[in-house]
Amino acid sequence: MSVEAGIEEATAQCEGEGRTETLFRSEDLLVRVILFEGCTTAFLTFDSYTDNRTLDRPGFGEAYFRDRRISAAHVISRDNRWYQHDEMRDVAPLLKQWSSQFEHVTSYGSSMGGYAALVLGAACGASRGLALSPQFSVDPEIVPFEKRWALDVAQIRFGPAIGLPTLPTQHIAYDPRDAADARHAALFAAKGETIKIRVPWGGHPVGAAINETGLLGTLLERVAAGQMSQSDARIFERELRNHRRQSGQFLTTLAMNLPDRRLAQKVALTELAVKAQPGDPGYLSHHAAMLDLAGRFEEAEQAHLAAMAIPHSGLHPAVRMVNHLLAMGRISEARKLAEELIATRPEAWLPGTLRTRIKKQAMLFRARAWLGWSPFMLTRIDAFARRFDAGAKM
Repeated sequence: MSVEAGIEEATAQCEGEGRTETLFRSEDLLVRVILFEGCTTAFLTFDSYTDNRTLDRPGFGEAYFRDRRISAAHVISRDNRWYQHDEMRDVAPLLKQWSSQFEHVTSYGSSMGGYAALVLGAACGASRGLALSPQFSVDPEIVPFEKRWALDVAQIRFGPAIGLPTLPTQHIAYDPRDAADARHAALFAAKGETIKIRVPWGGHPVGAAINETGLLGTLLERVAAGQMSQSDARIFERELRNHRRQSGQFLTTLAMNLPDRRLAQKVALTELAVKAQPGDPGYLSHHAAMLDLAGRFEEAEQAHLAAMAIPHSGLHPAVRMVNHLLAMGRISEARKLAEELIATRPEAWLPGTLRTRIKKQAMLFRARAWLGWSPFMLTRIDAFARRFDAGAKM
């Protein structure tokens, strides 16, 4: 049977407009289920790391599954705690009972949600899992190499994972050039059968890169149909490679990993990313940051402002604007914007990172008065210093 025939057979019986119910709700967790009558397969999704600390938001992939009349249960967490909630003891059996009405359920998530999809999926009734750049754990006792979310992790009380069943098959899409993500994938592979889908320069997480090539739906459908073996994964990797120039994520990740001595190429790649995905504030903001690094401050400022003006631009374009103001020596403007962000955003890393950065840059500009450094030189020094700042968020 072909992949397309398998998918068609699995979803052909789904009918109706879909019935939405809240299966569980507490202060920290929400489980929303959308059921189409007659479906024989379903997805179970876990949301990823979020800046939007409300439970009243769409689940991970919810619009995609609803539009295609695919039944799905969506687990949504208010905080970024890697689903270390006591309530999961109550949620898991509820989801397992819900999953029992289907022949196959695929657990699915990205990064933090990918961790939950693979670690909690089987306990919730899933028979296979798909995770995009998942963590095997973020517990420092288990993965001491994982430093990316140290301030968030410091607030988590980890419970025992002993006794959790392992999914029969785990599918992991990840960037093998991301050292931490590659180590997480290897840990999962040591625990059970794992199909690895490598996405070089896909960044973290790789979902954006796959989606921008137009192949994320194909990946979901093939995994759900049980037609993604390791040899199939190699074929899929070639498909991704043939379309990767459509991906702003691929181009931006490649630019960020080039050495600073190749500044012109870094700027050119981020410019291509903006053209590949016009209207995306993240890629425009990264391009602005590369213009800053190249000393093209006037162009950079226009790009920063344009990125921040795009609706739902999020936190990071504003943080990069703070960096730009600091590079220009406009310390008071940078401090004002930083304090506005700190007052309105819940991220644990934000206050220390921005205030420390402003303090360091103010010291550099006092040194400039003595040594005659240009803003371009200060930008290069600051970029070099950030390589050693584990708490900095770019």
